[in-house]
Amino acid sequence: MLSGNKKIDKENIDNILALSPTQEGMLFHYLKNKEKNEYFQQLSLHLSGEICVERIQKSWQHVTETNEMLRTIFRWAKLKHSVQIVLKYVEVPFRVVDYSNYTVKEQAQLLQELKEQDKQKGVDIETSPFRVIVCLLAENRCEMIITWHHILFDGWSNSILINEFMNAYKDFYVGHQPLQYNKTKFKEFISWHKNQEKYKQKLYWESYFIDFEQYSSLPYDVEHVQVSSQNDIVFTSLTTLETEKINNFTKQNDITLASLFYTAWGILLQKYNQTNDVIFGTTVSGRTHFTKAIEDEMVGLFIHTIPLRVHSKYSDTVKDVIHFVDRSLQLRSEYENTSLVDIEQYAGFNTEQPLFQSIVVLENYPLDISNQKDSLLKIDGYDIVETTNFDLTLGLKTFSDLFEIEFSYDTNKFSKQMIQRMGGHFTFILKQIIHHPELKLSELELVTSIEKEQILNSFNPLIVKDSKIDLIHLMFEKQVEKSPNQIAVVFDGIQYTYKEINEKANQLARYLRKKGISSNDRVAITIERSAYLIISTLGVLKVGATYIPIDENFSSERISYILKDSQAEVWITQSGMEEEIKFDGLVFHVYDEDIYKGNAANLQNTYHMTNIAYIIYTSGSTGNPKGVKVTQTNLSNYVEAFQREFNLTRNDVILQQSSFSFDQFVEEVFPILLNGGSIVMARKLEVMDMRTLLQLIHDHHISIISCSPLLLNELNKQQGLEKVHTFISGGDILKYEFFSNLVINSKVYNTYGPTEATVCATYYQCGMDSLKNIPIGRPIHNYNVYILDELNHLMPIGVNGEICITGHGIASGYVNHEQLTNEKFRMDPFQSHLRMYKTGDMGKWLPDGTIQYLGRNDEQIKIRGFRIELGEIEFNLRSHYAVEEAFILAVDDVYGQKQIAAYVKLIEEVDSIEFKNFLSEKLPHYMIPSSFYTIDKIPKTNNGKLDKKQLMQCKDRLNEEILDDESFISESEQKIKQLWKEVLEVEKVGIHDQFFDIGGNSILLMQVHSQLEKRFNWELNIVDLFNHPTIAKLAKFIDHKHQEIDVVGILNFQKLPSNYFHMNNMQASGMNRVHYRIESDLVKSMRLIASDHQVNLLDILLAMYLYMFTEVSVEKIAQVQYLKEYGEEVIPLKIELHKLGGFNQLFQAVNKLRRGVGETYTLNAIHHLTLKKKKNFILPFIHFNTDISIDAKFLEIFEISCCVEVDEKTDTLTLTFTFNDRKLKKDKMSFLIKAYVNLLKQLVKNTVSSKKEHSI
Repeated sequence: MLSGNKKIDKENIDNILALSPTQEGMLFHYLKNKEKNEYFQQLSLHLSGEICVERIQKSWQHVTETNEMLRTIFRWAKLKHSVQIVLKYVEVPFRVVDYSNYTVKEQAQLLQELKEQDKQKGVDIETSPFRVIVCLLAENRCEMIITWHHILFDGWSNSILINEFMNAYKDFYVGHQPLQYNKTKFKEFISWHKNQEKYKQKLYWESYFIDFEQYSSLPYDVEHVQVSSQNDIVFTSLTTLETEKINNFTKQNDITLASLFYTAWGILLQKYNQTNDVIFGTTVSGRTHFTKAIEDEMVGLFIHTIPLRVHSKYSDTVKDVIHFVDRSLQLRSEYENTSLVDIEQYAGFNTEQPLFQSIVVLENYPLDISNQKDSLLKIDGYDIVETTNFDLTLGLKTFSDLFEIEFSYDTNKFSKQMIQRMGGHFTFILKQIIHHPELKLSELELVTSIEKEQILNSFNPLIVKDSKIDLIHLMFEKQVEKSPNQIAVVFDGIQYTYKEINEKANQLARYLRKKGISSNDRVAITIERSAYLIISTLGVLKVGATYIPIDENFSSERISYILKDSQAEVWITQSGMEEEIKFDGLVFHVYDEDIYKGNAANLQNTYHMTNIAYIIYTSGSTGNPKGVKVTQTNLSNYVEAFQREFNLTRNDVILQQSSFSFDQFVEEVFPILLNGGSIVMARKLEVMDMRTLLQLIHDHHISIISCSPLLLNELNKQQGLEKVHTFISGGDILKYEFFSNLVINSKVYNTYGPTEATVCATYYQCGMDSLKNIPIGRPIHNYNVYILDELNHLMPIGVNGEICITGHGIASGYVNHEQLTNEKFRMDPFQSHLRMYKTGDMGKWLPDGTIQYLGRNDEQIKIRGFRIELGEIEFNLRSHYAVEEAFILAVDDVYGQKQIAAYVKLIEEVDSIEFKNFLSEKLPHYMIPSSFYTIDKIPKTNNGKLDKKQLMQCKDRLNEEILDDESFISESEQKIKQLWKEVLEVEKVGIHDQFFDIGGNSILLMQVHSQLEKRFNWELNIVDLFNHPTIAKLAKFIDHKHQEIDVVGILNFQKLPSNYFHMNNMQASGMNRVHYRIESDLVKSMRLIASDHQVNLLDILLAMYLYMFTEVSVEKIAQVQYLKEYGEEVIPLKIELHKLGGFNQLFQAVNKLRRGVGETYTLNAIHHLTLKKKKNFILPFIHFNTDISIDAKFLEIFEISCCVEVDEKTDTLTLTFTFNDRKLKKDKMSFLIKAYVNLLKQLVKNTVSSKKEHSI
């Protein structure tokens, strides 16, 4: 920001005015986000002609004298209300730069750099909110850059100012004195605005928002953005012909251009949000009703932004909607001078969440550069940069023969590619409107032809009928012929060859056929896990029947229901089970020896691919499970797709651990049997006991494991799994932390697909990068995936929609649920010969053709108009140090209203206020759970998924603090509370009440800030109040702020080479790890070195850690932060290598620092700090055998944390480098840990060599 003398000469004050509501809003954003340069304005004019720098400066001085807003500054500190001060005289900040000796190409580059520097400098509205730079390019050419803050004046004022400047320049050039205009003062506009009839405005806006349900969101693209504090702009333009057609269309339909463009943007938002009711911002001139502004061409900020609601029905035609918008604008015009703060209050949206995130600006106030015949100075062209506080500003320039469209966007929220696609969507809708106004809204397309082609034919593979596909049991029989004596199944130590499995399956099939079972008859199977599960399924398939897998652990009630609902003719079970369950069909005991007698040869096949292979029952919305019918075609195609991806061989061994009634069983059994490998079946108790499971994996050389993310998470914590080359996760959300160690040595896949699509439809091979949201991958062989809206229209790349699956894996439907089948299984809208399944899951295409899963559409809830993704809350809650696992559910309160409930498995005790405070730093307040419950263990279904019904039965609610007991309120809290009551004019305020929930708004927040500074001088910024919106949080922040001043003084940061850093990798989670194990021989040698130098092993490790940083950084000084063992106390260890005479002195110095009584601080004290580090500097941390919570927030302070764990039994060391992967590169961290170990090895080697020399 500009620096300058902020003291004002009282004699130079012309007037002191209040701010208009729009100015107050801009001031709020100026104070809240200074680094973002919101409402920064920069107009660059390309001038030619008679260039005279002195006269340019003189002309601007004259314009400043004529227009009071150019002499206005703003003050707010310690004032009850912010003010603008009009000064009598201001010397315009004026700078001249000479680029005339450079080439045209060099001039262009220098100008661009200068403009960017000017932008980075920002604008200081307290001292000089307006400035001019003149860049000399040639004797008769220059560039004039005018910079100001939008709080001074609006776009309409630009033309007035430039015209006055040009006239003044002409007058001064010919020796005349320019005219002095006697303009209406801005105070009259302020006064006029205050005298508006607020009661009428209130009635209008209250009725305007009746029944409005949700905010209108935008397709944010945070996974692919680079962190920046800047806005960027994407331009597009319509052709001359298109512009002409638009003008003709508006004339023929008697509407304004505004009505047309607003309608197009409103329809686009409706499509993005899959709703018929949206809101966005529009700008109004503010001059229409204040007539004096037009009469004397006042310069000032009259423009302001107000909402426009576009409400329609799918059956409405485009023309209907345009006329609705046109009428709405006409009715609104009488009330458009209502301030946005008042509108939000009248609408009931008085919160820190903006009412809208996008605005549409029709720019019909161009700089008139056409009529310059007599000008000594000519404007050959101009560029303008304008920023707002909104995520997206759509600017429409409609004053030329070629309409231009400009998207100004927040680069923290969108990638350039997403904005370019959005531009394509907007113009596509606009073209459909003007060419086909009779189309219904339901018939409008959103996806352009290019994007449609990309989604349908590039992201999705071609679906073909594969001639190699055959019935599963026939392909198995071919494999038996190839390797009859190969081990097929191992269970309980017993091995079964392919031949043995096949023969028993053949005997069972003959037995079934003898009992009258044939094609498409239904055979239920309920037996405990053993090789006979596989024998039974193959036997049923060989007879052409349908097998129905039922887990033996299901309740009697559930088993009875499935047997009855499926209309099973036969039940294969084991002795004793049928006594508890009534079944009218045939019951066979799987272990009955009579079954396995006689002919064991293959049966003659007479069955078809259309036969139902199996029926799996999944959870149903009615409370009873529903049966999914999967055909032989579905099954064979999935096995083929699986093999294409994973290339199983006869050397592979797969772990079979899933429930028989879960379709993961299909994945674990059939692909491996058709490719000659082996299955090792694990009992349920063996899977639950990790030690036993690891032994099983090791003993049987298991190479592939398919499991739930929860089991994968447990395996990720174990050692010795390097021989498992592939882990497949499916059935639930996968997180990077669940496989971060496994992926170092093995392939890890995230898979997705409902039972209705035969096991899986997409695969994604995970990489080493710690993505926040692991994609579910791409469609697999003979599958296609669409992301659709509720009308089955394609959703664009990056826009949320329902995941719909098509291809040869789509099941034939549900058992006894014809209506549900028709609802969920539809004709493919793009390939009519195929069937499509609507999953009810939400997702979006990523630009690389992978899909991101976004949860169930029934997990998207709305609270007070906000659409909430429960998975986002879950993700953030799991990052809390005290949480081992967390789940979020939408539950009904006593009044039947939706609220958010959190269920947490704790590592250590905390209360719910701690969680609420933690989440409030990461999420908006409306996403904070109302209640928190503790769970001892995670309830799971038989399929290994989370059991939500059982979870909801939890009643162990976390305690909350006493909220309003005055005896618990600190002095800071009491001061803030009293001020809140005064400003908000309320009697009662709780210390945990959200400021914006109890009547606060941005203007009142500024008043609170001003009064806090005036009364207590706490040196707060407005953003501090915004980030700590409760009394308790703000008081805690203030108290810590004063404690932390001492901590900063003892910290020194460590430099690393620039190639260790990347420019904010926002795809990363903020936390990654690399590990290294130091064997006992090296540890013993280091202990001997420590003993020789009369120090501790700890001192050797610390000293070499410090030494490593001097080597890597090529600096003589290094500092690391050492956590004292079993404590909260941190010692800054600093060495100056050039002052030490060798390693002995280094070890002694570290020992002295570690054991001394120097300056220390606590971890708790530094957690609240915002540390300002120079570029390429970090704060390394190291601790030994101390169990502390390292999360992404911790790594924002300490970018590298080295944990040294000593195993006393084996005398080995494990080094774990946990680092901030948003800042630091993983390959460099791997290098760093290896460099550290190599230094330790070198130290030992040199010491041994030295001893040998001395002994000689």
